[in-house]
Amino acid sequence: MKRGIWIWFSLIPILLLFSLAVKIGIAFKKSFVNRFSRISFVVATAKPQVFVLTMEGNEGRILIFSGKEKVTTTRGFGEYELGKIYSLGELEGKGGFLLKESIERYLHAALFGYFYDQLSFDYPLSKPKNFFTQTVRRALLRKSETNIGKPDLLLLYFKARRLNELNLEIRNFGPSDNEAFKDKVIREEALSLQILNATDHFGLAQDVSLFLERAGARVVRVADADEGRKTCLIKAIEEVKESYTLSWLRYVFGCQVVSEKEDEERAQITMIVGEEYWKRLHEKW
Repeated sequence: MKRGIWIWFSLIPILLLFSLAVKIGIAFKKSFVNRFSRISFVVATAKPQVFVLTMEGNEGRILIFSGKEKVTTTRGFGEYELGKIYSLGELEGKGGFLLKESIERYLHAALFGYFYDQLSFDYPLSKPKNFFTQTVRRALLRKSETNIGKPDLLLLYFKARRLNELNLEIRNFGPSDNEAFKDKVIREEALSLQILNATDHFGLAQDVSLFLERAGARVVRVADADEGRKTCLIKAIEEVKESYTLSWLRYVFGCQVVSEKEDEERAQITMIVGEEYWKRLHEKW
């Protein structure tokens, strides 16, 4: 009897370790670092300095932004200098989120997270790989703030370590850098998309269309929806339900996805933009 109890007690730590390993494995499998080809994020410091880092495969680019440059923020705060957006958002305890959203709106490009470091970056600009790895490393050590979870950070760190120094560059942001956010797999799939505006606010479908085209998507139609909606909805034909593009759209925009019958006159994916998208751009928290 005692031996049986001892065996059961000895199994408990093994079962706990097994359960933990399964949870970690699931977290790694679901990580955006593993799921998506092009990964981009914004980095800001208290200096203030603002950078956008983007990488795909073993290639990467660091874009430097002037902290004095004024951009239109989200949440209806109007125009602000880039270097002051984090502090503005911190009045509501959401500095990183306001910075990320505002940079996304400015670039019309998907960012998968933000980093904010109270210290100024002193990494040599001649070593961009160091910039990538140290940015993530400091967040892992909790020396900087981020909205990216630890499993994602670990994968992001190893991805940064695999970058090829010869395929990295660092430079001031310019108009030509808008091409830097195209996702290779989205371009290869080349699925047809139509964007419909289900609100009374002019220009939302065009705004989303530019965002998608910046990522390499093929938008074939932009129009108004037949009826209004509060939330975002994506309709996709059955043959693209497992596509990379649809997975990317669901993750980036957080839309509900439903199946739609195939129709030669329609796009393979229809994205209907609702009132919540407008509120994110124009209404304060």
